Amino acid sequence: MKFSFARTAFLLVYLLQFLHLAVSALSNLERRADLERRAVPSSAYVQLDYYTYTNGVFSGQIYIKNVAYSKIVTLYYSTSAGVWNVAGNSILASYSAAISGTSYEYWVFSATITSGGISQFYIKYDVSGNSYYDNNSSNNYKVTTTATSTSTTTSTTTATSTPLPWAQRTIYQILTDRFAKSTDSTAGCSDFSNYCGGTYQVTKDIMGNLRLFRDSQKCHFHPDTRTYTFHLWPPKRYWATDFYNLNTHFGSAADLKALVAAAHNIGMYVMLDVVANHAGPTSSGYSGYTFASSSFYHPNNCTMSDSNQNSLEQCWIAGSLPDIDTENASNVNILNDIVHTWVTAYGFDGIRIDTFKHIRKDFWPGYLSAAGVFATAEVYSGDSSYVGPYQQYAQSIINYPLYYPLLRGFGAKQTLTQLKTQIAANKAAFTNTALLTNFVNNHDNPRFLNTYNDLSLFKNALTFTLLAEGIPIVYYGDEQAYAGGADPGCREPLWTSGYPTTSEMYLFVQKVITKARKTLATDTYMDLWVNDRIFAFRRGKGLVVLSNYGLGSGTTQTMYLSSQFTEGQPLVDIFTSQTITVSSGYVTVTISNGMPLIFV
Repeated sequence: MKFSFARTAFLLVYLLQFLHLAVSALSNLERRADLERRAVPSSAYVQLDYYTYTNGVFSGQIYIKNVAYSKIVTLYYSTSAGVWNVAGNSILASYSAAISGTSYEYWVFSATITSGGISQFYIKYDVSGNSYYDNNSSNNYKVTTTATSTSTTTSTTTATSTPLPWAQRTIYQILTDRFAKSTDSTAGCSDFSNYCGGTYQVTKDIMGNLRLFRDSQKCHFHPDTRTYTFHLWPPKRYWATDFYNLNTHFGSAADLKALVAAAHNIGMYVMLDVVANHAGPTSSGYSGYTFASSSFYHPNNCTMSDSNQNSLEQCWIAGSLPDIDTENASNVNILNDIVHTWVTAYGFDGIRIDTFKHIRKDFWPGYLSAAGVFATAEVYSGDSSYVGPYQQYAQSIINYPLYYPLLRGFGAKQTLTQLKTQIAANKAAFTNTALLTNFVNNHDNPRFLNTYNDLSLFKNALTFTLLAEGIPIVYYGDEQAYAGGADPGCREPLWTSGYPTTSEMYLFVQKVITKARKTLATDTYMDLWVNDRIFAFRRGKGLVVLSNYGLGSGTTQTMYLSSQFTEGQPLVDIFTSQTITVSSGYVTVTISNGMPLIFV
């Protein structure tokens, strides 16, 4: 039986589905062709990197010299009529990430300007009692594009390929086949290893259920448009045959285009899950396959071993998935054309790359260039020294090295100091840890609550994922406390839950996103205070205190916060309203029933 390149069973959506539909308008962000990015400055205190002004959304990135911790970066602009109003026409920029190997940081800004438009702007940087400016050598920056309404746009234009907008968002990963149906049926699925009925259709289906996100900010989506057969084996099930066509189980090309357009219309990105390593299994030749001859594949004459990189790149996964010969120049051109076609035809804003370690590294620059959008790549290994170098080939890597100590520390109640150790190891191994995608659940592993049946521990682990350095991924069903077992048990249909917005976990995740992730700056100080049972870190001006005590347990703990918080500063927990005050660099917190604390 043949399947097309479309399993969109994976809507890895930045759309934190029931809680954080970010109307961030960055989804339509598109860099102007006439404004190339500028190099990191050598001495300037503030310098524009780039800006865009599309559909009324004025966004961009700035280089800021890291002089001191406390900074204010403001953009001042004039209307299309040339009117300056310093009090009203201003936009605050926010910290995004440090630039490795330099004394500079990325700061970003985004604002919707639908009234009056914008014609010129300059940047002011206030730090340590001094003010510095970038006013384009006293000429100001001229904005030539005029504002248009953002309320009716259905554009599927892809987002800028720079990682900045993604670094501020939360990915919500869904399986299209398990997320929502095109009917109102709530019937379950008797066989998780087969199709269950989810589709792309957006009128009654996926976009309707995304109403829950509109109260939050910054989300994205990711339809994995690949063949997904849902057989029990092999475990990955990325079994494409025709790489250019959709799997009709999930709907038509028009349905998928409508889904992407609807997502863009409410400020969401859509991320496409892609595979370049292999095709679907065959026992009767390659008729109907994009790679239609055995000569297009590596020979099936070896056994894969994690200790042998050549075997990872040449052998067939599970001995049954034909491994595409990526040393063949014709195959390389076709694979590049495939990803370019999908991104441009449907307007995807990013890609998740499966089985990244199974193809030689020097294949990837051309492939990512052809895609032209942000990419996060799966390197399935917990060894940061092995995984880290892959970030030289993709902007972002899925953070498996942190996943395992996260489970051991919060789930198995082992020492939380292992998280600190792993974070340090990641810093040494990766190019930019702020762009790693963090997760506690996904489609390949048993859910946290299946292995560790303690909702408090899960809340701590999920809070870490959402607020620690990096880009968080929330797996569909996390917000409903799903507890499915090993694949395919971790791929339950979501419609059977009824999409409740008052369940305990829904309300919890919603609060973490809206009261903390959305409101606190993105900068973190992870090595704040850690022992076997407690992990505390700073996010923006907030203090996050997590523990592995679990339900029914707690403690009172005094912690030293170094110089990360202002003396006398009061902080209030978003869950309990517990109030603490920084005194001589110390605070005393009370953990009850093992629950996380987020002081803002």
